Amino acid sequence: MPVRTRSDVAKEVAPEFGLTLQDADRFVLLVLEEIKGILKSGDEVVFKGFGRFAPVRQEGRIRRNPQTGERIITPAKNIVKFKPYGDLAELPLEVK
Repeated sequence: MPVRTRSDVAKEVAPEFGLTLQDADRFVLLVLEEIKGILKSGDEVVFKGFGRFAPVRQEGRIRRNPQTGERIITPAKNIVKFKPYGDLAELPLEVK
């Protein structure tokens, strides 16, 4: 499955806004950093027609090592959940 990078996104965005590749890459990075900052503060980020990013607290769990049977405690942590909206939720995605 092909992977697209931030640079690939910048290459797609640059001609749309008449930006250089370097400026487009800085723009994409700035948007991503802003999203990270919002999520770190505990707020959600919603893009109408695309989806919602929400910070969620995942509680610690007790697991078992399948080889030894030893109990392992997984600590609680903060994660980001994504829920697609609108067209993205109904999009027939090709999974390879």
